[in-house]
Amino acid sequence: MTSRKALYSAGAGFLYRPMVNNGKRMFLMSGANFFLVDKKQSSLFYSSSIPASSSEEDLNSFSIAEIKHKQLTIKSLRQWDEESSLPRAQPILDHLLERMEQLSAEDKEDLLHIQTSIIDYWIEYQCSFMNDIQESIIKEGPSLSLGQNDENSTVSEQEKTPQRLQYKYLREIHSAAASMTNVLESMDDPTSHHFVAILKAWANTCQIAYNIGKTKTAYVVGVPQRAQLILNTMGPDATVEAYNEVIKAWAYSSEYLRGTMAEQVFQKIQFPTGESFQMIMRAHAWSKESRSAFHATGQFMRMMRLLEAGRVDMEPPSIDEYHILCRAWTEAGDKNSSSKVYSALRIMETAYQKGQTDLRADLQCYRDALITMSRRHNVDNVGELADEILKEMKDQMMYPDTECYRSAIVAWKHVAMSRDSPFPEQAIRRTQDLLQEMTEAYHRTNQILIQPTTEDYNNVLQAMALSKNQNSARYAQDLFKTLKEETSVIGGPDAQSYRHMLGVWRNSRSPIKFNHAQQLLQEVKENYVSDKSLRDNKSPNESIVDVFTAFVQVCGAPNLNNKKDIQEQTKIMTMALRILEDTRKLGLTPNSETYTALVEACDNLLPTNRQERQGVLENIFHRACREGFVNESLLERFKSVASTYLYVKLVVSKSLPMEDMKIVPESWTRNVKGYREGKKVMPLSIHGNFAFTKSAAEYRMRKLRRRTNQKLLQGGRL
Repeated sequence: MTSRKALYSAGAGFLYRPMVNNGKRMFLMSGANFFLVDKKQSSLFYSSSIPASSSEEDLNSFSIAEIKHKQLTIKSLRQWDEESSLPRAQPILDHLLERMEQLSAEDKEDLLHIQTSIIDYWIEYQCSFMNDIQESIIKEGPSLSLGQNDENSTVSEQEKTPQRLQYKYLREIHSAAASMTNVLESMDDPTSHHFVAILKAWANTCQIAYNIGKTKTAYVVGVPQRAQLILNTMGPDATVEAYNEVIKAWAYSSEYLRGTMAEQVFQKIQFPTGESFQMIMRAHAWSKESRSAFHATGQFMRMMRLLEAGRVDMEPPSIDEYHILCRAWTEAGDKNSSSKVYSALRIMETAYQKGQTDLRADLQCYRDALITMSRRHNVDNVGELADEILKEMKDQMMYPDTECYRSAIVAWKHVAMSRDSPFPEQAIRRTQDLLQEMTEAYHRTNQILIQPTTEDYNNVLQAMALSKNQNSARYAQDLFKTLKEETSVIGGPDAQSYRHMLGVWRNSRSPIKFNHAQQLLQEVKENYVSDKSLRDNKSPNESIVDVFTAFVQVCGAPNLNNKKDIQEQTKIMTMALRILEDTRKLGLTPNSETYTALVEACDNLLPTNRQERQGVLENIFHRACREGFVNESLLERFKSVASTYLYVKLVVSKSLPMEDMKIVPESWTRNVKGYREGKKVMPLSIHGNFAFTKSAAEYRMRKLRRRTNQKLLQGGRL
């Protein structure tokens, strides 16, 4: 006899075990029932090997005490693969719920024992699924572990099968947590043990979803809020373990402001444990809020102080705590993140030296610290901090890898580029020394742990382009020669390499720098013509245009040797103007920076009293207007270089009124990047600044009102 049953019940989750019965696919459930799936009708039917009346008669023949003593419910749940117990579990659970209101006080005590056993079973059942997922992640590799976004992950059909299996496991884990919650709601007087078990189940759901990159699925969204509601029902009886599980649920979720929400729960704990600190550190470190890394470090420092005071439970259980903290600083936008992450490393090392913990910062911690330093601009001491970290690594016989050296080079490059740097030349030399160390380390070992690439050479060349030392051009030439000779190992020069090398020649006073610049530009044009992949890819095309712009900047740079040679300067200006035709032949389009560089070259090369100067400026500006590349810097530069008559003729006379100001025609700025509100470029006034108009403000407000993620501000979703 078959009868239709609901799929979702208080005591039954879903564990699929495929079987075949008379041409229909049959699945065994963890709730000890099995359902027949009719492929034609796509419906599920409850099936029992004994008549329903016989099943009910068997249940009525047992008292609550007998059910408890014989553990019939748990046996039915756990022995789901034994045919004799298949029809018993769900009827027992349903029967218990029906008899609750007529039970005596003694029977209710037995019922509480049964409900506790069911909850304990569900925890065991959920943990078994979590172990299966962890084994699947280890077996399939990092491609299926955390870090994959639901909407952005692109995988092959072969990889989708284990992912579907993991998604099914997540559904089972969520079902187990929901079933436990239903059992909890049916209890008259649940204890803290029951509440903690339920909260642990929901926290496990968030954790496994995080591990497989599925935190934005419907099974996980709203889980922390649900756990918090359960915690609130405990009132003053809430234990530290219960608080920890709620913090864990927030930490492993992708909810909005999860770090702040977890902190509110943490503040209610009177005596937090080591696990409390570990969970709140995760919640802050993963929340990506503005000061998330700062708050995570604060909790870490407090935990380490308690460890120093003798709290043994505050010792970090694994190196993962160090990794999470250091990784949080790599993504932080704090200006002082370099010194903060260095302070965290010092705390880790001090705890190890004092014997408070056996854990010590490893290569990944130091690498993340160096990456953090490489992302900070206009910070004076970031270079010295990077050198300190490299020194500590070498003192510990820890060999920096490619990413460590690269990050240190970038950190020193930013020091050289800083406006307030007191010794930029020293920073530039330090980038050269680090690249030399990197190269020597590569040749010392057979293992490819360190290997300089084109990116590393480009970083050094970019720093050298800022140097005023006349020997820099010679050293940069040697680097560029090595880059071309060891193409098979390093990767060879790219468009950025040529651009930075031209930047070096721009600051050089060599009388033959224009010859070297012409040679570099010719190499780029030949490579572009011969390499079809460069022509088909849009991004390298923009880099090629940057090379032409850098060549114009070399032409426009002041040359003291030929300052009074009018004929030579006219020749150089002709070379600069020729790039407009060269780019057209190659199918490239000069950008705003190219036209700005041409205006600057005209200003430096053609004397003010020469009549052709105004004609050249007019032709350059006309072409920039025609192609829609007039931006703020170009208009300001043109205004300072052109005569008043020419500026009024070309700009003021063509301006249009808008909101008590005059703006240039919209077609002049149509291809300018940035300064956009939606698809339209913001109006550019004749004074050389983009104006934020009323229409732009209204557009921004409309965008805020219809923002798709605006619902994140509405609180919990249950």
